Amino acid sequence: MNTVVCVNTYSHSVTYVSDNILRTLEDIVRLSGLSPEKVNSSWASISLALQTWLGSHHLEKVVLEVYKPSAGTLVIRWDLEIEYGWSEDGDGRFWVDSDQIKTAINKAGLWPSDCLYDVILPWSAVNTACCRQHAL
Repeated sequence: MNTVVCVNTYSHSVTYVSDNILRTLEDIVRLSGLSPEKVNSSWASISLALQTWLGSHHLEKVVLEVYKPSAGTLVIRWDLEIEYGWSEDGDGRFWVDSDQIKTAINKAGLWPSDCLYDVILPWSAVNTACCRQHAL
């Protein structure tokens, strides 16, 4: 008896890219002096949103906004732009310059410990909607 297993490399690529985006956000938060637990506790819901909107090509970027809740002021904002491009074999790619991120964090310095952050996922075919995931 023969068994055929088909693997959807596109779905695998979407999962791979979404996981790496989350790890990048976690690294930015951790290296900047805040608790990555906030990203980790929302990992499943952010991952589902990323995979859904990456898969449909509706995700435009991933935004990390760090703010001081007492003053309501934005401390810093990171924009991870999404470009849709697939290799000839149908695989997605994820590329990030870790050294560039570390240099930018070192230049900006550590964020105040009383800061909070939101992960924002602007998405839409008509560029009008987004999802904001408030970190606890």
